Amino acid sequence: MKGLLDFFMLRRNLSDVALFVLLGLLLTGCTKTVELGGTKTGGTAYDPSKVIAVTTEVSALSGPAGTRSGSGGAAAAGTRGTPIDNVSQMTTLGLFCSYTNQNTYAPASDAPGYMFDEQLELHADGFWYYSGTPVMWWGASYPSTVPGAGYNAADHYTFFAYAPFATGVYDATGNPTGNGITVTSAFSTAGTPTLSYAVPTNVLNQPDLMLALPRKDLHPTGHPVALQLKHALTAVGFTIVGNGEKVTGISISGVSTSGNLVMDGTAIAWTGLNAPQTTDFSASIAFDSGESYMTATSTQTSLITGDGYLMMVPQTFDTTLRAPAPKPLMTLSFADGTTRLVDMTNFPQWTAGERITYNIILTPAGTLSVSPSNLVLDFHAQTPAIQTVNVVAMTASGSDDSTAPWTLTSDQPWLQFTLDPGGASPTQTLNGFGSQNVYLVTTANPDVTIRQATISLGSALAVNVSQLVDVNNALIVPQSTTLPAGTAYIGAFWRASETGERVITIPVGANPTNTGTWTAQVVWFDSQWDFYNGDGIVLSTSSSTDGGIGTASPDNAENHQVTDGTISPITGTVGAGGNITFRLGLQKSFAFFNAAGNPARYAVVLISFGTGQYWNLYLRQGEGADYVMRNSDQVSSGGLAARTMCVKFSPYNLTAAHLNAQVDISGATPAVNPGIFTQYPTQAGAFFQWANLINVRYAYDPITPGVPAGITWDSTDPNSYWTDASNLAATHETCPSGYRRATDGLTNTADTGPTMTSSESRQSLYLNPQLGNNNNSINNSVWGYYADGFFDRRPITGGPAGSTSPGSNSSVSAGDDNIAHNGMLFFNPATNASLFFPAAGYRYSNGPLYNAGTYGYYWTSSSFETTNSWHLYIFNIHSSQNTSNRCDGFTVRCVKN
Repeated sequence: MKGLLDFFMLRRNLSDVALFVLLGLLLTGCTKTVELGGTKTGGTAYDPSKVIAVTTEVSALSGPAGTRSGSGGAAAAGTRGTPIDNVSQMTTLGLFCSYTNQNTYAPASDAPGYMFDEQLELHADGFWYYSGTPVMWWGASYPSTVPGAGYNAADHYTFFAYAPFATGVYDATGNPTGNGITVTSAFSTAGTPTLSYAVPTNVLNQPDLMLALPRKDLHPTGHPVALQLKHALTAVGFTIVGNGEKVTGISISGVSTSGNLVMDGTAIAWTGLNAPQTTDFSASIAFDSGESYMTATSTQTSLITGDGYLMMVPQTFDTTLRAPAPKPLMTLSFADGTTRLVDMTNFPQWTAGERITYNIILTPAGTLSVSPSNLVLDFHAQTPAIQTVNVVAMTASGSDDSTAPWTLTSDQPWLQFTLDPGGASPTQTLNGFGSQNVYLVTTANPDVTIRQATISLGSALAVNVSQLVDVNNALIVPQSTTLPAGTAYIGAFWRASETGERVITIPVGANPTNTGTWTAQVVWFDSQWDFYNGDGIVLSTSSSTDGGIGTASPDNAENHQVTDGTISPITGTVGAGGNITFRLGLQKSFAFFNAAGNPARYAVVLISFGTGQYWNLYLRQGEGADYVMRNSDQVSSGGLAARTMCVKFSPYNLTAAHLNAQVDISGATPAVNPGIFTQYPTQAGAFFQWANLINVRYAYDPITPGVPAGITWDSTDPNSYWTDASNLAATHETCPSGYRRATDGLTNTADTGPTMTSSESRQSLYLNPQLGNNNNSINNSVWGYYADGFFDRRPITGGPAGSTSPGSNSSVSAGDDNIAHNGMLFFNPATNASLFFPAAGYRYSNGPLYNAGTYGYYWTSSSFETTNSWHLYIFNIHSSQNTSNRCDGFTVRCVKN
């Protein structure tokens, strides 16, 4: 009989502020656009002004993917039952179209009768083709170049789509033998088309069902119809470790396996789920043949070869202990003829577009076990917490032992437990029998430190529980105002591959309130860190081993790791006029980094000092473009009722391969002088004029006091806008391919407000965005130095010599183009995501350098009127959006398309 079986679950949910991490978390996902064009074999090239052509984009599938045993790690293109991470893996889609003449689409009356469930196929050349006769825009003739008499450019077309194309074939018992997808509406049915899905028992037939966002009221202007597809199913996978067992079968009970969908990817909502039932997937699953699972301390191995996922209907389970409703269970069959049950209620929700991995551990028979080994809880009071503890009791023969007694004990009164799913009657000591799901009840953490507790099961088995700090607690924010202004470090940055030391210095000045004992400690980290399992932040009071630090030629920080660091708080003393100094390092590189889907992870270090003084350091690892504020974050200022325009900002300023020269048009091939990003977030980069007619797309250097040699400053301003008929963006955009300037209102006309609902800058950066040039950032920004492995290793001086109004104690490497500055860090109070902007100054409209190390100016793509455009303006204790002459040279911070 098999030994004791326990399991952990691993989950990634982007809306969670703090999820506990049982194993390393991996978020992957990518997008790729495939355009329709070219020549179909045996036919002629599609002309999108005649044929209704499409492009597709696949949204990222969240959650851990990782390398699966026997698969080589990568998903096989086109394999059924495989989660789709990019368009190249797709094979078919079904397309619907409602033609409404010149009327706006009305779902109550308009049916998709113009095109109903037309099958399109992705060919090897990367283009989409109709499986039958291509469908034309109304009145267009094909392949003629002249539209038919009925063609009208003002006509309205509305499109819906899903993928892959339905092959919902069923056998005599009602089990799907195709991909389980069936279109359930008719061509004459008004409104959005509908479909149903029944999970095929043959895993190889299971699709990654996706729905497109509707494209409404398009005109036949020759564009391909751009379809953005979102995942509608949950990819459920399993890993396992054991002691030589051989798994031969998997069945799942208590789970709904079919349901209905409206074909609208905007909000994927399943209805009509069938009654929970038992489904046996064993016949079609390819198990890891010959695998002898290692001991319970070994690395997890994928239970199913290939990508190892079942494509299941999203649903929420009843987690009530032994509830009347069927309990979701997995039955494992072994080569010796025995079977074992795995309780799946610890993961109460399967969400559309999410990967879930159940990590199964086979442990010796006849014992009690408790899992997981580590839990991280949010700072709020929780009755009960989302996270639960599992006690598993087994007999020597491997069956559930309902009579085995056990006692759980918490060593802290703030952490108690109960068997009631509503959190009633919690206790610090809990007695129970058999395998049980135990609910945790906590008070709110009032402290400015992470508090810890231990749950014990007997003398040997324990669960370590940590409760995070509310970094928005009044004790911590706002930060101390008694420090010398702008001279303290405000955060630290590492690329995903970096772990080296960052040197932090906090001058306390002469104020006696700041002197005495100080403490630095990690008080918050997001779910990307496995902080208590060797993947976290370490602190040390020892000096760097780099003898060149503090000089103009320090060594690379990666050569100097914080090997003597601790994850526990560190302390020291500081006198009047002294500095709080320590080093930060990381234990591991960011293994789950993905620039598109998992661009950064964040943490907060709190420094407490003197008499009731506090200072936050906002830490970031990961160089991917990421959000500060998100569309889901609340807003009630500037006339906004909701955020809709938040975008991902690069953490680096824009520069060029060669300065004082023209840069390429974005995406130009071959690249002669492309726009590129700086190497470090603190570096100024290059100055760019908003747009001009002579020195088009010039990248001006950041240190020359006057106009750079050999250049006549260009003051010829184009009398037009970024995206109006003149389309300045096509000629003057300097961001690299895949990036662009952020908006601050409308971009095709003058916008004196500006229009808040069109401002990416205000919605993305500010907790309380304001109209006009009012102060925007007082509640979610801080000014100072940033430790990125460049700024913190060099002597801090003033801005460039000879320039006008340079900063004092503001800059490093001030004599060359690598110059870096102090600046402003924006943070999200809910997620602690952070983004630093250096105060690089600007070049005045006739060319000389001003305010380097004092102010920062960042162009947007919106204009106040024909000679002035909107920009981000940062200075010491505040920032705002302001306007300036287009001939000024400002820095640029790009956003992701």
